[in-house]
Amino acid sequence: MYGNVGLSTPRGSGTNGYVVRNLSFIRTRKDTTQFESLEESKSKASSLLNRKPNQDILDHEKKRQVEIQCIKYRQKLEDEGKYKETEIEDLVNKQRQKLLSTLDKMKDEKNIQEHQVHQLSQAKATENEKMMRALGIKRQDYVEGAAFDRDLQEQKKRDHLNNEKQMRGNLVNYNFMEYIGINKIP
Repeated sequence: MYGNVGLSTPRGSGTNGYVVRNLSFIRTRKDTTQFESLEESKSKASSLLNRKPNQDILDHEKKRQVEIQCIKYRQKLEDEGKYKETEIEDLVNKQRQKLLSTLDKMKDEKNIQEHQVHQLSQAKATENEKMMRALGIKRQDYVEGAAFDRDLQEQKKRDHLNNEKQMRGNLVNYNFMEYIGINKIP
């Protein structure tokens, strides 16, 4: 017997006393995974990727930064001790108005924390816009997933080949006309 499992003595049991596991036992799975359909997963992914940042939250965050700067400015003025309370209040209000007037021009910081979801989505949107401009993709022409649509790709390929044939034909006509001495293309 080992670990209080099995026979205390194998004498008279007709066995050697070793405990082996039941190989015919089929365990039931407790955690069966429910897979969602491809359309559901695509819709969830696209909704997460294309979520627009809430402009009110972004504006609030910028105003919060302005207030933090005003508090630091107020603390600095109070530490200097040159001004009265009313003068400090006036100077802080002027500084606040100056900062609020440049609120739209304020650049978002590059070190965005992962809990700042709206700043992250805005940064991602500007990054996507830059990438689309770099690759020459026009927003109105772009259809998500069009690269995987075989029928559409075949149609584009045929259109491209037809345009290429037409351009070659025009070039041959132009070269022929130039060869025979006609300078103008009708």
